[in-house]
Amino acid sequence: MAWLRLAAFALLCSAWPSLAQTSEGCPPCAPARCPPLPARGCPLGQVRDGCGCCLQCARGEGEACGGGPGGGWGRCATGLECRRRRKGQAGACVCKSRYPVCGSDGLTYPSACQLRAASLRAQSRGDAAVEQRSKGPCEQEQFNPRRHPLAVSNPP
Repeated sequence: MAWLRLAAFALLCSAWPSLAQTSEGCPPCAPARCPPLPARGCPLGQVRDGCGCCLQCARGEGEACGGGPGGGWGRCATGLECRRRRKGQAGACVCKSRYPVCGSDGLTYPSACQLRAASLRAQSRGDAAVEQRSKGPCEQEQFNPRRHPLAVSNPP
């Protein structure tokens, strides 16, 4: 009788592969069952799910991440890490670098992650990528009276 139960279990697992779990809590990889990516694309790039099977959009700074078998809330984009408060609950994506950077567009970004996000947004609009010019805030612009004509006073 035990062999009959074993045979039934094996048949059930082969008929519905998603029910058979691997040791990490992930189902066997079946790429045909992966959900499609959004038609508009993934603004922060693509990452594999927690099981390493399906591609999904990377999560951005402050978004939920991790949690559950296979990382049910998603994985963070490049340069971000998932910080959890309690085991089994969603974490939040946090930038690994915590210093301001100067972008090639002349703007200071609070972190390299925010610069990267701005660069990806610019590229999606067809503009040039924003690159990191230097660590730290952008230097103050030298005063140019031609750019600020109202600030120039006429000598007496």
